[in-house]
Amino acid sequence: MGVAILTCALVWGGYRYTESKHPYTIPIQAGESKIEPLPIEPNPVAIKVTHANYDVPGRALRVTMDITNNGDTAINIGEFTTAGVRFVNALGREHLDPDYPRELVATGLTLDNDAAIEPGETREVKLEAKDALWEVQRLMALLGDPESRFGGLLMTWDEEGNRYINSIAGAVIQSLPDFKQ
Repeated sequence: MGVAILTCALVWGGYRYTESKHPYTIPIQAGESKIEPLPIEPNPVAIKVTHANYDVPGRALRVTMDITNNGDTAINIGEFTTAGVRFVNALGREHLDPDYPRELVATGLTLDNDAAIEPGETREVKLEAKDALWEVQRLMALLGDPESRFGGLLMTWDEEGNRYINSIAGAVIQSLPDFKQ
């Protein structure tokens, strides 16, 4: 009886200590999906991420990237999706699935230049995905790690309404405000 009580006390004590020391946890990831992927359509959009930072007090991910349009029609950026959270602008709202949960949609996607990227053009684009969902969904809770990374899907549409999906990823640096005494 004493061993059972001691075991329960140790498990409960260890749980309480861990919860107080590490309040933000990530659920254990297990399992394997057996879903066949969709066929890959030719994608004329090529993206290279050059810089990314996360503004902690502003709750904004800022990504600088070079986008090349190798297609025959101009393209526009409309959505950045990461971990099920969709950051959209006006174009992205037009193509948004009405059944997608509204609590996972943020309208905080802005670009430094909203003009279409013409065929054959390579342009540096500065994207900002800003919303409290970064904190609410605990997407940036691990910024204390020595090497933080981001990843997501960037959605672009051409003039004919065709959507192109590009995976983007890279190292992300947190930026904090300078506190002067």
